[in-house]
Amino acid sequence: MGIRLTPDLRARVAEAAIAAGASDSAWLRQVALEALGVESPVDSASGRRVRVAPEDQAALAACVRDLGEATLAIQSSRSGEAVEALDRMRRVIIPIVLGFERRPS
Repeated sequence: MGIRLTPDLRARVAEAAIAAGASDSAWLRQVALEALGVESPVDSASGRRVRVAPEDQAALAACVRDLGEATLAIQSSRSGEAVEALDRMRRVIIPIVLGFERRPS
């Protein structure tokens, strides 16, 4: 379906979508479902994206580095270093994931 929007309306849709953490298409699809009072798992499947805070992104990037360190440590038979790296990752990842579960959808 092709929908023609004025530049102003397109900008407003984009702004609303960003505020909701969704793409323009996902936001419009959700608005249509709500306006029509329809529940459709297929149509809402892409839904709103999970927003990852910048500080969580940085923490997860550090976990990727730790994963590399752990891999190298295991390959070099330095199990103590591998365990330390895995523990650092666990202490970061678990609170972030639990935070996702607690955030309202």
